[in-house]
Amino acid sequence: MVFLFLFGNGCPSCKSIGNDTETRVQEIYGARDDFQALGLDLWNSTSSVTTITAFKSSTKITYPLLLKAGDMEQKYTTTYDRVLVIDQEGKIGHKGSTVVNNDLDNAVSVIEGLLATTSAGYLEVADGSPAIGLYPNPVDQNASLHLILAKEAMVDIRIYNLAGQEFIYLGEEALSSGSHVRDIPSGDLPSGIYVLRALISGQVYTRKMVVN
Repeated sequence: MVFLFLFGNGCPSCKSIGNDTETRVQEIYGARDDFQALGLDLWNSTSSVTTITAFKSSTKITYPLLLKAGDMEQKYTTTYDRVLVIDQEGKIGHKGSTVVNNDLDNAVSVIEGLLATTSAGYLEVADGSPAIGLYPNPVDQNASLHLILAKEAMVDIRIYNLAGQEFIYLGEEALSSGSHVRDIPSGDLPSGIYVLRALISGQVYTRKMVVN
């Protein structure tokens, strides 16, 4: 799952609410493997390392802030001072229609609901272990997907970028209960953050994958 804070590097209201996205979102959910917060600077004309550093300093944001992301404005048909939540399937789970100060409560509620749905799926996995593990992560060359299944299941594995584009499809197969390992050909992926989605007997699980 991905939380997106769309901001302008010189936007006063964005600076004012920025720290709330840190304390109410990043500090609470940021340590989870299935969650990533990102900030996208839509003010391309003034977006630079200097302006982003100043914005980060004033808001105390610790999650990544990306420069010159103005093309996202057209892609998501939105503007700055908005938040979006991309769900475990790479679809928009929440799209703010007002300034973040009036919408953050709604976004947090959506995040909590979506993460609760994912966590419930762990009940099917033996010994309380997560359904999937990704090693190593961050990835330098290739990675391995480790599955632990409590019972036989149909498994479909795909990897998407944050724009929802599918980069890798490992196929769909029936797997028996127990442990399974699958190689992920991630060596040719551009550096960045990706979402690994595992569809296991109709239940969606996600993992954040970072490629160096």
